[in-house]
Amino acid sequence: MIALTKNESLFIESIESFLRMETSGALMITGAWGCGKTYFIKNKLFPYLTEINESQTFSPIIVSLFGIRCKNDLPQRIFSAFIDNKAGSSGKYSKAFDTLQKGVAAVPLIQKFVDTDKLFSNFDIFIKLLSKDTLICFDDFERKSKDISSDDLFGFINELVENNGFKVIIIANDKVVEDLKFKEKVVEKTLTFKSSIPELFYEFIKAKNSEAFTKYIGESNVVKTCLELATKEDPDSSSPSLRREFSNLRTLKFIINNFYEVFEGIVGTTKELDRLTTIKLDNLWNFIFAISNEVKLNVLSDNDKKGLDNNYTYIEDFGLDFSPSKRLIETTDKTITKEEEPYLPKFKSTYYRKTKQEYIFYPELFDFIVSGNPINFNSFKLELDKSFHVKASIIKPCYEILNDFMNKGIWTFKNNEIPEKLRFILDAASKGEFDDYQSYLNAASYITSNSGVINLTDQEVILKMKEGLNIFKDRSEENNISRYNHINSSPIMTRLMEYIEQIISEKKEEDKKKYIEHLNDVLITDIKQFVTEFLLQRDGNISDYWTIPILHELNLQVVKNRMSNLEPEEVYLIDNLIDERYLNIKGIDLTTEIPFVKCINEGISEMNLQEDIFSHLLIKKWLLPKTIRAIKTLERIKE
Repeated sequence: MIALTKNESLFIESIESFLRMETSGALMITGAWGCGKTYFIKNKLFPYLTEINESQTFSPIIVSLFGIRCKNDLPQRIFSAFIDNKAGSSGKYSKAFDTLQKGVAAVPLIQKFVDTDKLFSNFDIFIKLLSKDTLICFDDFERKSKDISSDDLFGFINELVENNGFKVIIIANDKVVEDLKFKEKVVEKTLTFKSSIPELFYEFIKAKNSEAFTKYIGESNVVKTCLELATKEDPDSSSPSLRREFSNLRTLKFIINNFYEVFEGIVGTTKELDRLTTIKLDNLWNFIFAISNEVKLNVLSDNDKKGLDNNYTYIEDFGLDFSPSKRLIETTDKTITKEEEPYLPKFKSTYYRKTKQEYIFYPELFDFIVSGNPINFNSFKLELDKSFHVKASIIKPCYEILNDFMNKGIWTFKNNEIPEKLRFILDAASKGEFDDYQSYLNAASYITSNSGVINLTDQEVILKMKEGLNIFKDRSEENNISRYNHINSSPIMTRLMEYIEQIISEKKEEDKKKYIEHLNDVLITDIKQFVTEFLLQRDGNISDYWTIPILHELNLQVVKNRMSNLEPEEVYLIDNLIDERYLNIKGIDLTTEIPFVKCINEGISEMNLQEDIFSHLLIKKWLLPKTIRAIKTLERIKE
């Protein structure tokens, strides 16, 4: 039993009216590209005509005009669709027919007496084989080959209708129809199809035959809000291009299929979803919905993320900034006003402002949507827990409250709740419980802006924040913060930002010293690992310093001594390092590392290279001349 909406029933009634009439022309069904015309014909109209309405005796077939080069190909396509429909073979007999046609044409004896091209394209032969109850629907009108004109197609359709009494439906995009000449001579009636996107959406969801999936989609407010973003004429919530693209069934299916794959990978066989899983799914749905739409709009690609991998959510993203209203945004080359907003803020405003979800960038999920790369759900689940700050199977309470402030709005809480929640996140911040610098800034923005309700001065708040930042610095590997959102902040927030930059700078210096110690050790024990860390295309962990000078800060005497005892593979590796770091790299100034290269040169120059040892041969042939060339190149650049 097929389910029809009121609009679908009315549309079918209009089609039935045409089919009952004595007509001298075809019925044309138009609509926007991808709006679901073909889906409606195949999945609603055809079952209705063959299963529901017993008074009708039509046997409908659909014939694609995709790639049709000449009208002689049409009889074969119609007959192939006809025999497949009668046999219920889904292409089995049409393929057999194609094989027969090719086989007969390949026999020289038959070719001698019969023109097989005319035999298999003879209109009268094929049309007389069709039963008169056949309803012929031509699809993909706009995808025909340029080799065949619209006039030829309409002439063929006119022959079917006027001279042979067949009922014909033409499915075409509305924009193409506007350009068609002579259609009024062949088309007797035109109907415009408009699909109900929300209804089709839930129809596709149910088609997945997953109780848990259907239940989640039906109960999720985030899913509901995204549907409203994409279907309602609300200039404050979405762009016209978003609504246009979402009305395309291909985009609709693309989003659903992407999310279903992730849903299955996360949920597995679980029937009842717990609160934490639902929270994660809401955020994943929001991300998939947004990225999928942008991909279908040809905005994003695997080579152009447009800054979406900036994984921080800022207070301003939700219109909650307490700084001056006309915010400035710092970029690498200039300062621009909000009226010239770059892509990332616009993206967040379009897709995240009304859903009230935290923006999280998922690299593996992005690659899955854009390039079809498979997801390793074991590692993805771990990253998901990290993104949601999950500890002992629950989201850290400090993040729950901060996210509620940012996503729902601090004004959604009662007067007696706000002081308690502000004190809670301040206490958590003072203990270093937040896991990223941006969250400390976001928390401080709320607390300093409302410090009066907890009877604390801004200075007292900042002192507590600094206590927590020092704890966090010692346990965290994070060494970066964006200046994106506090350009015009209050003086107290500016001071906090400067303090964070100070401790980050100190931590970088500490980390650098530790890394230099590591390099000194690994140079002695494992040259392969040492070299690999500075070769980008090699497997392994790439050093943060692969384009930043640091090797001149090693113990250069250790470097020189190590060169006096190299195995052949080690010679090869050092040679690669010199080649790729100093001779082939472009646009990066590594001239301060000249002392390091000179120590390598001195170490191998002082060896007795006359000994009959293979590594010595390699040093004389490759490494020694290459170090000399690298030193000259670096010194020339330095000048």
